[in-house]
Amino acid sequence: MTIVRPASVQCEKWEPRSQGAKACRYYIEPNELGPEGMCKLPSEFLCVEWVRRYGSEEQKRALRAITTTQPGVPPPDPDAPPPLVLAPTVPKPSRAPAVIRTQQGEIAMAPPKPFEPAKEIDSSSLEALERAGVEVELSAPHLDGGVTLVPARTGRTDRSEMTFREAAVVRLIVDAFPGAHVTAYRAGVRATTPENEIAEADPLS
Repeated sequence: MTIVRPASVQCEKWEPRSQGAKACRYYIEPNELGPEGMCKLPSEFLCVEWVRRYGSEEQKRALRAITTTQPGVPPPDPDAPPPLVLAPTVPKPSRAPAVIRTQQGEIAMAPPKPFEPAKEIDSSSLEALERAGVEVELSAPHLDGGVTLVPARTGRTDRSEMTFREAAVVRLIVDAFPGAHVTAYRAGVRATTPENEIAEADPLS
């Protein structure tokens, strides 16, 4: 019977596992006799196509060194270098809690988690909060007076207000600095512009 190799197969000893199959009859399935990539032919030891696709000469030598000798399989090459052994990964020491000083005293903050890029809050969620007309009061030891999240500013001066959309923007800004925390929020701070400076310098303008 004439064996016709697929164009993608270069191994000259390849034979189909069954008529019309592309899998080689000599290829050993993983865990059947050893690790992945082994060949039943003693002259090959490793599947030529597997090494061509996934292996390198260094990996081939290392696999020979760590594979248990099977009947009909030549012993490992004595001149092969020892298998590559990765050094164990030493975990980084945990960071001590950060201490924030406030008017009420010192507060220990838990170490920040590994940085993960923030995702914007879905605009439909913000719209739902705005339509519901809810208000959310936030308080923390380092936020004097707390902050009230509102659908829209009401103009009240007895509390610090922040819209839900403004809070979403602040969240993205804080997340850009791993470990950062909001320690204060002051409403009504007017930005200084050239026009403001001219108006304040000339009371008659």
